[in-house]
Amino acid sequence: MSVWKWVALLLIIALTTFVFVYVFMNVFMASESLAEKDRKTYSLQLQRAADYLKANFNEDLKLVCESPDTAEFARTYWLVADNLYASYALKPYYPEIAQEISMQLRNVWGYREDALHGILFNHKRVPSPACITVQVTVEDRWPAYIVKTEKATNKRLDIRDYADRLCYKALIEAFHGNHSQAEHYFRKAVKLWDGKGLADRVYQKEGYYETYKLAMLYYTAKALGKLDELKFREKLLSIIFKLQADNGGFYTRYTWSEQGPKPLPGATTNTETTSLVIIALTYTPQNAMCWQS
Repeated sequence: MSVWKWVALLLIIALTTFVFVYVFMNVFMASESLAEKDRKTYSLQLQRAADYLKANFNEDLKLVCESPDTAEFARTYWLVADNLYASYALKPYYPEIAQEISMQLRNVWGYREDALHGILFNHKRVPSPACITVQVTVEDRWPAYIVKTEKATNKRLDIRDYADRLCYKALIEAFHGNHSQAEHYFRKAVKLWDGKGLADRVYQKEGYYETYKLAMLYYTAKALGKLDELKFREKLLSIIFKLQADNGGFYTRYTWSEQGPKPLPGATTNTETTSLVIIALTYTPQNAMCWQS
């Protein structure tokens, strides 16, 4: 090949790269501006949610309880997912508490970034999104308190049946630079939207929606730079924040009425869902798809 042909080829490659980067950056900036807009729109509600977590922080255990809504839940402490999520959710609001929780998880309870829920933060030893988890009691000092966690097993489920698992899979693919696969699983999760919530297998069997799955989908869209493609973004957020209780926490399970979403009878607010809502709107995932191109 002649020198001029080499020069022409290099120019074509350079031009193609420039166009790709230009288009990508415009998409990314659009997603970022939407994320910033949403964060500002719901800033007061997010602060109330952070205050809820702070109010439920046990100074002795350095952990946040499951929920203040019942005596049992107020003395129950989940390492994963509740306090893993809380350690990230509280960073923008109460960084000292966030650090205390994080140190407690690692230094006292031996967390080694190997939990399913660590997928959100690109933890390196996370299990497959298809794994079934089991609840494990770590320390039982009842009636004073009980510490529990979730652990992955070798058993598998079909991720296509669950909105949150599809989001986990999309995030894993994104963190590994598999853009087309990340988009594939993200779009499958989006298709579960029915105008009221994510109608996955849980909804089909039990008849209720789950708030945390809405937050998970929003977070995944943000991580992938796809918030502008989430056409029902505003309604999704509206539903989430209509499920915030007076104490600042969020209800997980909800049904639909003529007035819109309403908590499932007997439902309680909890640390996991509340933390995930904060994370979805405030946390910037590192090395996600939109940072790898």
